[in-house]
Amino acid sequence: TAWTILSAVCGFYLLGFFRTDHDYEEVKVGAGRILLGSSFLGAALFLAPALFGRPPQSPIWDRLVVGLLPPDVSELSHSSAGGPEGAGPSTPMLADKHATDSDPKVAERQEKRFHGVWWGFSYEQALERAKAEKKPILIDFTGVNCSNCRVMEATVLPRPDVVSALNQFITIQLYTAPIVPISSITAEQREVLANQNGERQIDLTSDNTNPFYVVLSPEGKVLGAIGGLRAPSVFITFLNEAAGKLKGASVAQIH
Repeated sequence: TAWTILSAVCGFYLLGFFRTDHDYEEVKVGAGRILLGSSFLGAALFLAPALFGRPPQSPIWDRLVVGLLPPDVSELSHSSAGGPEGAGPSTPMLADKHATDSDPKVAERQEKRFHGVWWGFSYEQALERAKAEKKPILIDFTGVNCSNCRVMEATVLPRPDVVSALNQFITIQLYTAPIVPISSITAEQREVLANQNGERQIDLTSDNTNPFYVVLSPEGKVLGAIGGLRAPSVFITFLNEAAGKLKGASVAQIH
């Protein structure tokens, strides 16, 4: 809302539709002001559908705007997100579950995001579930201002074929620097958690880029890793191969 209104106000001001008390008596609208003002009005028109919960379906929105906005911008597209053309019906979107506790460890366990499946925020909770359910863990190392992360969340993770592969895992998102977006804890605590997640990513992968996906066994052993924006087919292959390694190890132990 703020971005749309500010863009419109800047556009009308630059085009001379109104003045402020600090302006000269006569506003001169030259070529530069016309170009810049028109650009602001164009931005306002482009962003306007988001005011009604239907963000623009455009690579500009997916790759640029959502990378600058807070991570909960994905909630805007819950009613319209889905797989690309030909992917079949999209997975229903559910509202995220936000933490209410002020204790960081408790808040991590309460916070959940929905991108095709539920993604937790707690590494310890994921290990507990993985051991109890005998499933591998899929970690999505992500970031607040990461455009490729938002593109994966909006166009890849909710696809029905990807969701089918994700159901093999205990899924968690670990936000690295600058913050973990949990509103119930202090800014300092968010930074501390983000730094801890960043250190865990370096320990597991020797890489600090986002997004970065790591599959772990219930004991914490790395079964596979892949980074960056990936096509759905490539991502599904990665998931199935990593899950297959755990199944293969289990069969080998039985024999």
